[in-house]
Amino acid sequence: MGASSLQTGRNHRQSFGVGDGLGLLACCGVATVVFLAGPAQIGFISDDYVLVNGAATLRWLQPLERHHYAPLMTAMWKLTAQGLIGPMTWHLVALVAHAVNIVLVWRILVRCLGVDRWPAWAITLLFALNAPGYESLAWPCALGYVLVAVPILAAMHVTLSAAARAPAATRLALLGLQLAALATWDWGVLLTPIAILCFLLGGLPHKSARWREAARIFWPAVACWGALLIGKAALGYSPVNSNAPLSFFRVGYYLLAAAVRIVFPNGSIHFCRTPWGLACTLGIVVLLAAWSRFDARIRLLTALFYLWQVPYVVFGATESRYFYLGSVFALGAIVLGITQFRRRWLGFGLVFALVACHAVWSVDRALLWKGDYREGQQIKARLEAIAAGAPGGQLVVVNLPDHYGPPDLLWKPTMWRNGVQAIRAKILRVNTPDCPFSWVDSGIPTMSREAIVARYPRQQICEVMWSEPASGSSGGQWRHFVVVPWKAHLPAAAGSG
Repeated sequence: MGASSLQTGRNHRQSFGVGDGLGLLACCGVATVVFLAGPAQIGFISDDYVLVNGAATLRWLQPLERHHYAPLMTAMWKLTAQGLIGPMTWHLVALVAHAVNIVLVWRILVRCLGVDRWPAWAITLLFALNAPGYESLAWPCALGYVLVAVPILAAMHVTLSAAARAPAATRLALLGLQLAALATWDWGVLLTPIAILCFLLGGLPHKSARWREAARIFWPAVACWGALLIGKAALGYSPVNSNAPLSFFRVGYYLLAAAVRIVFPNGSIHFCRTPWGLACTLGIVVLLAAWSRFDARIRLLTALFYLWQVPYVVFGATESRYFYLGSVFALGAIVLGITQFRRRWLGFGLVFALVACHAVWSVDRALLWKGDYREGQQIKARLEAIAAGAPGGQLVVVNLPDHYGPPDLLWKPTMWRNGVQAIRAKILRVNTPDCPFSWVDSGIPTMSREAIVARYPRQQICEVMWSEPASGSSGGQWRHFVVVPWKAHLPAAAGSG
């Protein structure tokens, strides 16, 4: 497809048939089955407890945190703090919003971009599985990334469809969607830039007319966008995290590694720094650039993907939840590029392999989150029981895990990184130097085993350790934690976790 492909795709819309409805039901069904296998069986985890406690005294227009301002999410946390909704409500909202996003993704691909049926279904199924961004579906405090995708995808649909030729209706729709996105979650700030990019890369054939039309359509949304950002800043909001990367090298590394991490979401955190990882990273970037020269749809999806990276580069961290929507842009561009191979059987085989791998990885992620919650609750119950008989009811806990999963796994689920106040016991946390789950910004003191004994001579001490699972187990069966009496002579490498 050439430079006019997007316009051509809109002029030749494919009709919606019974098979399309069944296909959408199948995609939503697959997502639901995976969801029921894992996240539907878990409760609140880590940061969720912090937000529930904080929301009890939070004003409706007050930011959840300095870097998070979202009235809708604040309202949900306040309702949770009042006991009106629980974890199952959060999971149900996530599943329903995800189903809506699945339908919108399919409509954008087929109705707006003119993508053929089989690659459109492959991309939609990859989005439904969402192995790279599964944290957004599993973890209540990451729900905002699923919810904000609804108005963003709706804005893309409005912009890329024929509705963009009715300026008054389009202006009103985009203004309302921008207000909804900014009220939902911080990343709603990307709605107007994404919509403008869709219009400029998929709009009128003449650039001068494109810019004039864009100014006519988007000025209310842009004005709203700027005014609300100023208002949020006045309320104390700041998008910058203290860990934000300042070096050009680190920003470049984030951007280059983003695509390969989406393709291999369950890989090692160090994969991109290995020779094979570096080759894959550069190869994917080069292929996206080459395909973008000849296919306007791939050019649009690639541009959207890198635009989506801006907030997390500013924030200075890579997390699974940041890739919930960005994954469909990158995987969509890759699938469309693969389908251009002259040997169609090769392209079909590669796409099938990609979907099959992501299906396995998505299930593994779901089970990993389920295992994370199960093991965390078992640790909690054991610590509460031990603390009940401890002198003064206070317990020193060594190596309480803050993450769950293989040590080198990318985007491990959090366990007791935060939210220790949910444990109904007075505990003091301390880690040994070799604790494999130490969060560097946690502020938890790190001491040698001898120093721990000297520091707490009269207090009861216990340690959280792990036992290796059976060979070949994965997901929720990765490893089991046990709480044992303190053994100062035991080396950390023997199993502190």
